[in-house]
Amino acid sequence: MPWISPSLTVYLPLATEPVLYILRMSIHKRPRLLSPNLLTQWRSFSLCPVVLAFTLVACTFSFTYRQLDWLVPWHLGDYISFNSAQRSELEQRLEERLEWHCRTQLGAYAGWFREMHAEPLPFTRERLEQHYQQSLEFWRELMENLTPDIAALLFTASDAQVEELMSNLEQRNRELEKQYVTASRKRIRQRRIDRMEEMLRRWIGPLNAPQQQALERWAEDLGPGGEDWMASRDRWQRALDEAFTLRNNPEQFRARIHMLFADPRQLWPESYRKAYASMRERTMEMLAQITAVETPAQERHFRRQLLAWAEDFEQLACPAKSMKENTAGNHF
Repeated sequence: MPWISPSLTVYLPLATEPVLYILRMSIHKRPRLLSPNLLTQWRSFSLCPVVLAFTLVACTFSFTYRQLDWLVPWHLGDYISFNSAQRSELEQRLEERLEWHCRTQLGAYAGWFREMHAEPLPFTRERLEQHYQQSLEFWRELMENLTPDIAALLFTASDAQVEELMSNLEQRNRELEKQYVTASRKRIRQRRIDRMEEMLRRWIGPLNAPQQQALERWAEDLGPGGEDWMASRDRWQRALDEAFTLRNNPEQFRARIHMLFADPRQLWPESYRKAYASMRERTMEMLAQITAVETPAQERHFRRQLLAWAEDFEQLACPAKSMKENTAGNHF
C-alpha cells in the first residue's frame, strides 16, 4: 500500500517522516500485521521507491502523493479496526505484493543507485530533474500494482469501519492543519528548516554555511500557503468517502479507488497545481544550490550512502522466476 505523507507542498520535509518511520521499523521491529516468515520481505518492501528519492529529490518526489500516508498496510490499522478475516486477507495480499516487489523491482533500484554512484558530482539541475522523473516512474509502477489490493481491502469495510476511517482521517487533517497551516509563520519556517536539514544530513552529513543559507532562503521563500494543501487534502477525503457509496458496483468502486490512489492529481484544484509547480521548482533550485557547494567530505559521504543502498537492494532482491506472476490477489 502507499505510504507517502500528506505533506503540504510548502512543508516538504514532513513527507520524509512516515518513510523514515517505516525504515526504522523495517530494521528493528516486526510489523504487527505480518507473520514472522515475512520479515525479510517486509524489509525489502519498506525500502520502496520513495526512499530512492531521498538521495536527491525526496523532498520534491514525496509531495506528489501527499494523501496516502495512512494506507500502508501496517499503518492502516491505526485508522481502521480490521476483523480477523480482513487481517488474514491483508497478510495474504501483502505477501504476494512483497514477493512481486522483491523479485521485479529491487534489482532496478540497485541499478539506479549504482548509476548515481558512478556519476560525476555535483549533480546539475538537469540531472536532478532526470533522477526525479525516474523516481516517479518507479512509484507509478508500484502504485499500479498496489491499487487493486487497496480497492479489495476497502471493499470489505463495513459501514462502521468506513465511519471510523473517515473520523480518524478528519482528526488527522485537523491536527496537521494546526501544525502546518494555522501555526505562526516563524514556527512553520523553522519546522521546514529542521525537517529538511535532518533529511539532508543523512545523505551528505552536516551542512556548511552556504548550504545552510540556501536552506534558510528556501524556507523563507515558500511563504505560508498551506490553505491550498489543506483544501486539497479535505477534497480527497470527501472523494474517498463518496467512493464507498459505489460498493454495490465493484467495477466503478475499483476505478474510483484507482483514481484516488494512483492518480490523485485529478482532484487538485488549479490553485494547488500552481502552488505545487512553484514549490517543486523552488525546491529543485535549493537542492541544486546545496549540491553545487558540497565539500569533498560530503561527496564521499553521499557516495557511501548510494553504494550502501545499492548493495542492500542487491542483497534483498529475490531470484527471478520463470513462472507467471500470481495475480489472484488483484481481483475481488
